[in-house]
Amino acid sequence: TAMPIVFNADEVVGMAVEIERNGQRFYARGAEIVSEPDVKKLMADLVSWEKAHERLFQGLRDELNDEERASTAFDPDGQMEFFLKAMAGDRVFTKKTDAAKLVSEDDSAPDIIRKALDFERDSILFYVAIRNAVPKRLGPDKVDALVREEMSHVVYLQKKLEALGQ
Repeated sequence: TAMPIVFNADEVVGMAVEIERNGQRFYARGAEIVSEPDVKKLMADLVSWEKAHERLFQGLRDELNDEERASTAFDPDGQMEFFLKAMAGDRVFTKKTDAAKLVSEDDSAPDIIRKALDFERDSILFYVAIRNAVPKRLGPDKVDALVREEMSHVVYLQKKLEALGQ
């Protein structure tokens, strides 16, 4: 039988940092490809918003003490482990994925926005799942605030898609 994969708080928050970096690469590439000025601006805004999220997660990661860093106690039932395994093959936070390659030259603005919506929804699912990995003293509410911001990204993207008649 395969050894169970055990994630510690440091690795989990590290994955969140990686998601945000992938998001920046994805949106920067999207901004290069789309011709519509308003979509280009939204993509550029998303790059800067994801940078702010990366800083927040990196800050949380830097503040973990040695005990918290190694701790896997936040997942007593192994649910997080199953969830992460289920998502680990996904494009969202694998370092193997070059997020910029998720967007192709032939993609229309609606194509890119639809891919962005998938990306944001997957990110939200991941952040909701990991909030318990963030030690109480560092404030899981910071993750909640970030989830709300990612939800607002979904709203911006959805509205833009509808404005494009999609």
